[in-house]
Amino acid sequence: MKAAATAAIEAAGASRWVRAEISTTTLVRHRQQRRGRPGANTLYVRIEEQRYQVRAVVTDDVVRDDACFDGCWPTMTNDKHLTAAELLAAMKRQPCVEGRHHVFKHVVDFLPVYLKSNERIDAFAFLGYVAVLVHALIERELRHAMRDAEIAALPLYPESRDCKAPTAARVIEIFEPLYAHELRVAGEVVASFDPTLSKLHRQVLDLLHVPATAYQAERETAQ
Repeated sequence: MKAAATAAIEAAGASRWVRAEISTTTLVRHRQQRRGRPGANTLYVRIEEQRYQVRAVVTDDVVRDDACFDGCWPTMTNDKHLTAAELLAAMKRQPCVEGRHHVFKHVVDFLPVYLKSNERIDAFAFLGYVAVLVHALIERELRHAMRDAEIAALPLYPESRDCKAPTAARVIEIFEPLYAHELRVAGEVVASFDPTLSKLHRQVLDLLHVPATAYQAERETAQ
């Protein structure tokens, strides 16, 4: 019983502050030795039963000492010029870095890497980080432009739901279905078809300072 309680405490990660103790209680009762109505000469048998109880004991001194360090953690850096406040501010930017790791792994789809040469792996990783940088720049440019134009949200989500903080992945996704087509007869272009830009497409392009002509097919000049 004690082993099971100890295992449960360790599984919860609380073994440093709590331990299990077993207390034993003896219950005594008497029973007639033989059946029948009791009388002056009735003999009784003494029966003892052991009852066990598991009790959690808190190690108060350890809890008190650990409470002094609650909310404190060490930081390490190789930048000797940062003040304590600047170092803490830099550490708190970690979630932003982790968010870019998500883009690198899942949006850019960097993994898996089917390369053996270290040089090719380095080159491929460099291209991946360039893609992440492009994503970050698109988001920065678009969000700053929305702020300057006092636009609270863009209908980028499905069903034209508002998006207050557009991501580059969502911007690329709405432009992905656009295609320019050319009709050729005997190798000669007889007609060109530009993609149809919606009002949302044009608004996003305007905020990113990209001309709509970038989505027009190049015309070939007849010789």
